[in-house]
Amino acid sequence: MNCAVGRFQGLTGQNNGADGLSNGCVACASGTYTSSTGHSVCTACEDGRYQTSTGQSACDKCAKGTYGRSEERRVGKECRSRW
Repeated sequence: MNCAVGRFQGLTGQNNGADGLSNGCVACASGTYTSSTGHSVCTACEDGRYQTSTGQSACDKCAKGTYGRSEERRVGKECRSRW
């Protein structure tokens, strides 16, 4: 398995194309990422980070004075104001 960054293949025994995009590689959902090739799952954004797009290699930092709640990060929502 050699899916591209931001993609994963959760099924065993799959062959992937040389580009890492074909044969079952799937983009990570919003709120998750993979930072290197060959993942079988995507990682949820950490506290203080978020990702609203799919197929990403990292999560964005919340702006100063905002935070990201874990249940919101899982569905790809941006950070909210602390006030």
